[in-house]
Amino acid sequence: MGLSTDTIFVDTDQSLGTGRIRRLTRMRAAIKAYGPDLVVAHTATPAFYARLAAPRATSVFCVLHSASDDFAWPIRRLAERLLLLRTRGVIAASEGQRQSFARHFARYTRIRVIPPGVRLNLSARAVAGDVPSRVVTLARVAEQKNPRLWLEIARGLASEAPELKLEWWGPLSSDEPEMSRIVDEMQRTENAQYRGPTSEPETVLNACDFVLHTADREAPGLTIMEAVAAGVPCICSEDAAKYLPRGIRPITFVTGNAESALAAIHELRSSWATVAQESIAAAGPIRSAYSTRAMARAYLDAMGLPPKT
Repeated sequence: MGLSTDTIFVDTDQSLGTGRIRRLTRMRAAIKAYGPDLVVAHTATPAFYARLAAPRATSVFCVLHSASDDFAWPIRRLAERLLLLRTRGVIAASEGQRQSFARHFARYTRIRVIPPGVRLNLSARAVAGDVPSRVVTLARVAEQKNPRLWLEIARGLASEAPELKLEWWGPLSSDEPEMSRIVDEMQRTENAQYRGPTSEPETVLNACDFVLHTADREAPGLTIMEAVAAGVPCICSEDAAKYLPRGIRPITFVTGNAESALAAIHELRSSWATVAQESIAAAGPIRSAYSTRAMARAYLDAMGLPPKT
């Protein structure tokens, strides 16, 4: 059986307008032009429009992977209750999201947890450096990722461990003007550097000693998953770690607390040889269990489609 796919964006061009009626009209036209048998709608807002736009004969699956509760507002819960009648199934990217959805919609049972997959070309390191010196963050420069905390940590390390150099790789959020000032501060901080976007995150991972992920929340964090799958030690906030799939256990710090993050970094440095070797040993099983291939097979199974052999 052959499968073909295409991607439709809710807002392909914001100059065309982002009002509800215009969005719905554009999506309805796009779905009609493509004529899919099945629609997989990622995150709550596209899922809202997809179920209104798709013909009744077209199955719609909703994928939940937001870092926050998509249905915290009563109006969204009301809309979702009505639209669940048009929903073939729900896929949650983490167990935490499944539980959150179940609290709001206890009667809906066609929900399944499928974590995101790590890229197939991700290679695991075979050996770690003797002393850690290069620390990277791979993330958008956005409020959710807490770059202010990252700056606070960098300034603390400048005096406590000046041999550690911090790098932030990732695009600047275009809808948060305040983040430009944060980037300017990164460039002025003694042992820190903003490196901009990268199309080769696996190369950045392979060249670093460990990953620092300061985000307040994730759903789950693919950067953390890929770091662990590459055999790279990772430090992240307790709240970001909550939604990680089974078997992925980074070193954690109290969310939003620079002092706790600095303590976690010093703990990692003091037990570097042991942590580095444990990370390398854990990489293979994680890479196998959470590959994009494993994710794709899980999606096909959830949708009742046979996997490609």
